[in-house]
Amino acid sequence: MTLAGIRVFFLMVPLLWMAQSNASVVITGTRVIYPLSSTSVTVRLLNDGSQPSLVQAWADDGAGNTTPNESKAPFLVTPPVFRMEPQAGQTLRLALTDAGLPKDRESVFWLNVLDIPPKPSENTGNYLQMAVRTRIKIFARPEDLGQTVSEAAGKLKWTTSSRGELVIHNPGPYYFSLNGISTSPKTATTPTQISAMVPPFSSTNLRIRVSLLADAMLDITYINDYGGTTRTTISGRKR
Repeated sequence: MTLAGIRVFFLMVPLLWMAQSNASVVITGTRVIYPLSSTSVTVRLLNDGSQPSLVQAWADDGAGNTTPNESKAPFLVTPPVFRMEPQAGQTLRLALTDAGLPKDRESVFWLNVLDIPPKPSENTGNYLQMAVRTRIKIFARPEDLGQTVSEAAGKLKWTTSSRGELVIHNPGPYYFSLNGISTSPKTATTPTQISAMVPPFSSTNLRIRVSLLADAMLDITYINDYGGTTRTTISGRKR
């Protein structure tokens, strides 16, 4: 039995198939740094596909399953819906709508870009049409936090939990997106890949066990403002 003219649109956020590698519309960057003193910032998109796409863009506060109308993120994204021609670019404008964010630390939100491909021609046989959503972090950053990101990174500390799991403590005002650890500081050893974010003035349990001396040094890598990776050495102590 054959199925003819099947069209499937995942237009509601809870049903979105999140596979960035299959998206034609891509964001030229992996994160957005939004200074709280700015009236707006821009984000560049590129449609590197061979067909036009309908694009919807919005921000959320971390509740990724909410629809654009339900979002509580304090950002206005314009244009919210637009058409992108193949091999064309588009600039999004993000404007902060709430000045009440904390002034002593970063706040994190998410930018969503939904890529809806065009309907195939009428003579197309069976097909499955997917909308693809890409999400990147928005870091709302106060102007004067008293230290740079690299200085704050050097103040991270490690301890172990009661179960011997590695815990990273962040006494500073920045979020750190960790993507690697190494028990061999200052060497060419490739870090063990991880994925964890440590909020300001908080701690994150990495749920992994490592063999460390009581007061050993530990290398971590984190994603910097430019989307690259920075490696730094931190101190700590076993519990």
